[in-house]
Amino acid sequence: MGRQGKSHHVHRRPSASPLTSRSRSPVALLAIVAFGLVGLPVAAPGGQAPADGSPPKGPIHLLELKGSVNPITKDYVVRHVQEAQLERASLVIIQLDTPGGLVNSTKEIVDALLNSRVPVVVWVGPAGAWAASAGTFITMAAHVAAMAEGA
Repeated sequence: MGRQGKSHHVHRRPSASPLTSRSRSPVALLAIVAFGLVGLPVAAPGGQAPADGSPPKGPIHLLELKGSVNPITKDYVVRHVQEAQLERASLVIIQLDTPGGLVNSTKEIVDALLNSRVPVVVWVGPAGAWAASAGTFITMAAHVAAMAEGA
C-alpha cells in the first residue's frame, strides 16, 4: 500500500498495563479490514467526507486496554481518542482484554467512542481475551467490533 501513495501510519500507544509477547499480526489484519469497512461513508473530522470519496489518509492509532476499567484506563482511552481527533487520524483501534470495571469510567469511555469523529474499532483479542461487563459496553460503542477466535 505504501508504494502506491496510500500509506497509513500506525501510532502505538503505551498500554495502560504491561504487554504480553503475543503476535500483533491479527491487529494489522483487523486494521486493513476495518479501514476498508469504515472508510466508505465515514465523515472526516469536521463532519465532511473527503470530496473525492476516498477514505481519510491520517494515521491509525492503536490502543491497548488490558485489565480492569477504572479512572486510569478511562483517562488513557479518552485522552488518546481526543488526540486522534485532533491529529485527524483515519482510525482508532482498541485492543481489549478486560474482566470489567467501574460504571462511571465505562460510561465516559462509551461517551468518547460514541461521540468520536474518528472511526473506532474494538478488537477483543488475542485468543483468551475477555470483554466482560464494562468491556461489552465498550465493544458495542465502537463503530466496528471484532473478536479473536477463542476470545
